[in-house]
Amino acid sequence: KEIENKQRLDMISTQTEQSPSVIEHMRFLFKLVGTLHEYHFVDQNKTWTEAQQHCRDKYTDLATVSSMVDIDRLRKINSENKHVWIGLFNQTGTNAISHWSLPGLQFNESQAKWNIGEPNGGVAETCGAIKHITDEKWLDMPCMDKAHFLCYNGKKKNGSL
Repeated sequence: KEIENKQRLDMISTQTEQSPSVIEHMRFLFKLVGTLHEYHFVDQNKTWTEAQQHCRDKYTDLATVSSMVDIDRLRKINSENKHVWIGLFNQTGTNAISHWSLPGLQFNESQAKWNIGEPNGGVAETCGAIKHITDEKWLDMPCMDKAHFLCYNGKKKNGSL
């Protein structure tokens, strides 16, 4: 997608006599639009693994929350006071929830929004959720608990919920 946008911008820059700063600004905007995620709140109770499979079947994966912009957009999707699965999990052999479900995406601790005292590493609490979207805080929960969940849609697959 980014390559396609760059090709369009290269075409624009060769066909018009725009200043380099305008072209660079347009490249930045195309890049920014390409990074905005589309989220889908799923009003079904599933375990973390079931939620991940549902998201991968219908969309791309469980939601990745990497910035306050993402949090603000998620808040608009679900204003209910419910725990909601996101794509955070504890990879086998590690002591912390520090991995995103989406392959190739690195977890950035400086962007973490853990609730006070979280992650507390309680018994079998190896999956991440948003406590309540209205207060933006994350918590660790047992992966076998059932909760609603948020899917991320990078490339639309087969329809919507």
